Amino acid sequence: MQADEWPDLTDVELRATALDRLDLHYEHQDALSVTRGSWELADYVRRFSDLQVEIGEHVVRGEVLSVGVDLVHLSTALVRLSACDQIQPLGRGGGVQASPVSFRQSIRQLAGRVPRELVLAGGRTLMVRIDWVAADFLHARTAGRPTLVPLSQVAAVLGRIQ
Repeated sequence: MQADEWPDLTDVELRATALDRLDLHYEHQDALSVTRGSWELADYVRRFSDLQVEIGEHVVRGEVLSVGVDLVHLSTALVRLSACDQIQPLGRGGGVQASPVSFRQSIRQLAGRVPRELVLAGGRTLMVRIDWVAADFLHARTAGRPTLVPLSQVAAVLGRIQ
């Protein structure tokens, strides 16, 4: 056998190295997919400093102040995470602390204050003054008349919220 009949070992080694790297890449991607599969929306949203949230035809932008299990508290609104059609991160932040306060508790803190605009799950809006919040509904006044709104229908409470 002559020397030029032997395969070029460097080509074989290069191919083997490339295949090893490709295998490692796919193993890493699989591990990353498993990790991402356990993420919760609230935990992921906490990584950003500003968000744009779409609820039906309504677009709300604001700085992320806190994130609870079921809500994101923006500088411009309280938003129920499950009511969002789409969330677009606008700025990467240092991470906001998780809030133990629920959407219902956050709305309860707004009771008796200034009038607020509610965005309902169906897309309608109501201008109300929230009187008090019960276990699964809120009691409000619309044009001075009592109004009961199931909390499950409230998608967002708009307005600057401190």
